[in-house]
Amino acid sequence: MPILLEKSVASTFGVDGAWHFGIEVECCYGDLDPNQHVNNVRYLQWCEDAREAYFRALLGKWTLHSSYGIVLRALEFTFEQSLSIGDRCLVTARTAELKNTSFIQQYAVWKDGLVGTGKAVCIFFDRASNQKMAIPPDFRALITGLEGDSLSGAAN
Repeated sequence: MPILLEKSVASTFGVDGAWHFGIEVECCYGDLDPNQHVNNVRYLQWCEDAREAYFRALLGKWTLHSSYGIVLRALEFTFEQSLSIGDRCLVTARTAELKNTSFIQQYAVWKDGLVGTGKAVCIFFDRASNQKMAIPPDFRALITGLEGDSLSGAAN
């Protein structure tokens, strides 16, 4: 379930920094690798889930049936500690930078402090022409309203 982060939730998971949005997840048996740790790919899926929930919360919908879309150009994740079955964690998402046609979103996974961090470079594209396009002004305004002073390049 997506949440706008309250201080009590952030404190429960050991979140620090300027995070305004997150989803709670529980590590399941199917998330495990042969070493009984959460598989590396699962962290990226959680980032994707957080990205989708972030946009649904902001836009009230996802962009599947609109004239524009968002695609990934790059995705990375750095691991600080492992998770195992039954662990409950919080996956936070924020937009860190807005450019002309792209934006950078950051992610973090938390359980008693930082588990790992991720970053995605996302590009807006026009579905009709299949070409990149400028970030729509209404989208830019919503992101700027949520992220405020922590956002880089909001006026670009």
